[in-house]
Order: sequence, then C-alpha cells, then structure tokens
Amino acid sequence: MTTTSTPTPKPSLAIALVCLSMIASAAHWRALNADFHLDDFFRATNNPAIEVVTPVARHFTDPGTMATIPQIVQYRPLLPLSLSLTYAAATISEVEPALAHHAGNLLLHILAVGLVYLLTRALLRVQSKAPPSPFLCFATAALFAAHPVAGVAVNYVSNRDLLLALVFILGALLAYTRVSLRPSISAWLLCGLCLLGGLLSKQNAALFPLITLLYELTLGRRALKDPVLWKRTGGLALFVCAYLAFVRYGVGFSDADQLVVARAPFEYPLTELRLHLFHYAKNLIWPLSLHPLPEIQAATSVANLGVILGALFIAFALSTAWRNARSRPLLAFSVFAYFAWLSMTSSVIPMRSFAEDYRQLISLPFACLLGASLLAALPRVARYPSLGLVCLLLVLSSNSNARHWETEESLWGRAIELGTTSQGHLNYGRSIAAKDPERAEEAYRRALELNPQNAYAKINLAIYMIDVGRKEEGLSLAKQAALENPTWAITQHWFARALVLAGQKEEAIHHATRAHELDETHLEYRDFLIELLYLHARELQVAGETEPSTQHLEKLHAMGGGFSDSHYLHGWALQSRGANEEAKDHYLTQLRIDPAHSKARYNLAHALRELGQNEPAKAQLRTLLQQSPEHSEARKLLVELGD
Repeated sequence: MTTTSTPTPKPSLAIALVCLSMIASAAHWRALNADFHLDDFFRATNNPAIEVVTPVARHFTDPGTMATIPQIVQYRPLLPLSLSLTYAAATISEVEPALAHHAGNLLLHILAVGLVYLLTRALLRVQSKAPPSPFLCFATAALFAAHPVAGVAVNYVSNRDLLLALVFILGALLAYTRVSLRPSISAWLLCGLCLLGGLLSKQNAALFPLITLLYELTLGRRALKDPVLWKRTGGLALFVCAYLAFVRYGVGFSDADQLVVARAPFEYPLTELRLHLFHYAKNLIWPLSLHPLPEIQAATSVANLGVILGALFIAFALSTAWRNARSRPLLAFSVFAYFAWLSMTSSVIPMRSFAEDYRQLISLPFACLLGASLLAALPRVARYPSLGLVCLLLVLSSNSNARHWETEESLWGRAIELGTTSQGHLNYGRSIAAKDPERAEEAYRRALELNPQNAYAKINLAIYMIDVGRKEEGLSLAKQAALENPTWAITQHWFARALVLAGQKEEAIHHATRAHELDETHLEYRDFLIELLYLHARELQVAGETEPSTQHLEKLHAMGGGFSDSHYLHGWALQSRGANEEAKDHYLTQLRIDPAHSKARYNLAHALRELGQNEPAKAQLRTLLQQSPEHSEARKLLVELGD
C-alpha cells in the first residue's frame, strides 16, 4: 500500500508580514528612546515650520521649511511635511516629540520591510514565471528588517527623508515589475506617482531610470538595441529631468549648491573605491562599528593598496554579475542595483563627507537579497535555523548600536572611541559642556585641530573662554568665526551672544541684527535681538541716555516685537524729550497690554495734560486711583487739574 505525502502548507502573506514586523520591532524598538542628534536640532526641534500641519503647500514652494539654518536646506518637501504630522501626533497624544518622530521612522521602516518582501516575490516571478520561493522572499525581508544599517535611519530622525525615499522607490519598482509583465495605464500611473514621491523625499530617487535600465537588461532579458528598453527608461528619465528642471527653475533652488564641495582632483573617487570594500561591504557583514561622522582618511594615489583592492572588489562583483546575467538575472540585477544606488553619493561627485553609514539604506535590500540567496543554497533542513541565527545576531547588533543613540554624550563618546571627524568632537564637547567644561574644551580644541575652519567649534570654544574669564581670547575667536562666515546667520548670532557675555551690548546688537536679517524666519534669532534691544535700552535709560535708548526701542517695535514694559520705556523716552503725542500712543499700547501698569497710566495723564487734554487726563487718574488708592502723586495731579 502506497501513501502520498501531503505538501507542507506555505505560510500566508499576512503571517509572513506579521513575523517580519515583529523582527523589525525587536531589532529597532530602542529607537523610541533615542534623542535628537546632528541635523535634528535644526529640522525637528525649534523649527516653527513643522509645528503646524497647514498650509501643506508651503513645503512645496519654500525649501526653507526643511531646516532653520540655510547650510543644510535641500528641496525635500515630504520631510518637513511628515515631521509636522508626527509633531501633531505628539501634541495630541501628549508625548515627547522625539518619541513620536522615532515611532514614525520605525513605522516607515516596517512598511519598507513589507515592500521588500512583496518586491522580492515580484522579482522572482519575473525571473522564472513560477511561484516564488517562500524562503528567499522571507529571508530577504527578514535580513533587511533586522540589519543595523537600517537601524541608523530609524534612530536618526532626520533620516526620515531617506526612509520615505526608500518606501516610494520600492513601491515604484514594484509597480514597474507589473509594467514589464503586463503594461497598463494604472501600472504606469502608480509607478510615476511613487517615483514622484521618492523625488519629493530625497534626490537619490533620480537614479530610478538607471535602475529600470539594469532591470530590463537582466530580468527583462532585453538587448541594448531593443526600442522598448529605451522607450520605457527614456520616458522615466524625461520625467526625472522635468522634475529637476521644475526644482531648479520653478522653485529656484539647487541641491547641488548645498551638497557638492570642492576637493582635490580624484581624491573623492579614489577614496570611495577603498570605502566600498573597507567600509560599506564591511558594514554589511560586521555592523558593530556603525557610528555617525566616521573618520575617513582621504586617498590621493591610484597606487594605494586599499584603492586597488576596492577597485578589484567592484570590478569582480560587476563582471561576475554581467557574466551571469542570463543564467541568474535576479542576482545580477541585485549586484548592479546595489552599486547603482550607492553611486550618487559614493562615486565621483564630491560630497561634504566621504562616508555616512545611512547611505547604504536604499542599496541594503539588494544586498540582503544576495545574502538570502547564500542561505537558500544551504540544505533545506538548515535554511530556517541558519536564517534564525543570523537574524538573532543582527537583532542583537541593532540593539547594541541603538543604545548609543539614546543621548548625545553616549553617541559622540562612542564616535570618538571609533574615530570621528571634527564635527564629532565638537558634538561630544557640547554634550558634556555643562558637567565637564574642561573635557569639553579639549574636545573643541581637537575639533579645530582636525578642521581649523570649523566655525561651530570656534563659537563653542569662544563661549567657554568667556565663561571662565578669558574674555579677550574668547571674543577674538568668536569674531574670527563671524568674519570667516559673514553670510551665516548662526555665526553672527553666536558672536552677538559672546559679546553680551563680555558686556559689549552695543556691538552685540549690530551682529544680532545681522543674524536676523540673514535669516528672518528663525525665531530664536529674532527673539534674542528683541530681548537684547530691550535690555540695552533699559540700561541706557538708567544711565540717562534717553535718545540712543529711543533708537533701540523704535527698532524693537518696528520688528513687531514687544518685551515686558518696552512700550512704557519708549513712551517715557519720548516724553522726556517733549514728544508727548508719540509718548501717548506708546502709553496707550502699554495699557492695552497691561491695564494695571500704574507708571504708564500716570505718565499718560501727564502727557495728556501737556497736550491740553485735561478731561482725558482726569479720567486716567481716576482709573489709576481706583486701581491704587494709595497713589498720592496721582491724587495730587488730579487736584491740580481741578478735580
């Protein structure tokens, strides 16, 4: 008697997605405890543009809503828009904004994990026209879900733009697989909308036409002469060019001006050749040294051993993929896509920094597909246990790395241990300045050793020097930072603060004004200038210098600001010079703000008397006596007025 074996039931899509969500959450839940870091302080904190959701359109017309300092502004409107949504969620649920923003990043990562799973299934169907391997689909998404490189973007709020771009890029590629199998208007529309979403998130999405070209040459099995290949990819390229033209000429903004820097000839591409092997490839298999702003030594010679090995690594990977493009098109496509997505920031275009660990994020799903293919080559009985072990190690690594993102001190202390840039040392100094100012000074000086032009290090060191009594030395350093960066509002603002600490308020007002003029949208600069104008005007009045105090108060009120009893002071300064009509207006304004301000009401009565308006003067005095019956001077003046 024979029996037929019943095939093992395959896990449903829902079960697979739930399991993947659990893996992603287990790997990156610590992100919910993470603090703000780096650009977060200018994008996610004290950024008035994200504190309200509407009007939404402002993010698409004004790149400045992205950050409060122009040095890091790019046209990525979906970043501030999405941050405004998580900020609103934090307000409604009464939780800290940092928690809400990190929760938003984690949810985007989980969404990306699900899309990686669906995309892998779709790519496998394109390759073989047969039911896709459940293991390969699940393993690819699981490796991506748990990998610490993905955790960098989850822990760093400002990486929301890259997470959004990844989600839309995966969606666009998933839609494109439908186009390649069964072209339809709906598939093209979905692909175009997702591509637009990616472009509005981060400029990396501009490489999508290149990815579709690689897709058609491998999985699509098309030849370079095939007109369909160029029709499809050319159409997408025109779409991207139209978008870039709109940003450049419609919005009037250039991302290249913000991101690209001048470097020595061939320094950047040579260094990137080495980094592809000794940094990015290493991070894939040994991600325990991930940290922001890694210290990178520039490569300047083709004969450098690291450069040679890196070039051989890339050449071997690409040539192997090309040779196997017909027999193993999915693996070939994954190799090409991995390097293509990294090419924008890690090839020949000289960026500010040589390497950032989050740059691999969009390439990561394709690296995970290659890793999952290695696991799929194991005997069937060993596949899931091996995947479980690898995922466990990745989850533990992600949790270990995430612990360092919980505070500024822990993040930058570890960065210094592993090697970091001038900015990393500066950030560490700032994180410990309150509890250990001497170590903070050492960190600032180290930052300047690594980069003598680091304006932020100069400012922080200058403030420290002034605080400990070395005023001249500190002011000289702060002035140097301001002079070297005359168009930076932040250097002018902090030089003004240094001048205030040194007691030089008049000059401080000049630089605070300059900071406000350079960046009128920055509320901190505006509020500091208003407070400074008020305090100095008050000091001048105490010293009997009413005319210069009037100038400061006029400037303050012309800005639309008001501070405490500034209108009273303005009125008094004008009245002391006989300008009673103008003084009257300021006293009335002060009383609208503070009806119980007895000095403003008493002086208003005097001004009205001088203007011959005795009855209104009497009315003010009667009100004053109702509020303060013991005010003898008001009673005396009322008698003089014949009441």
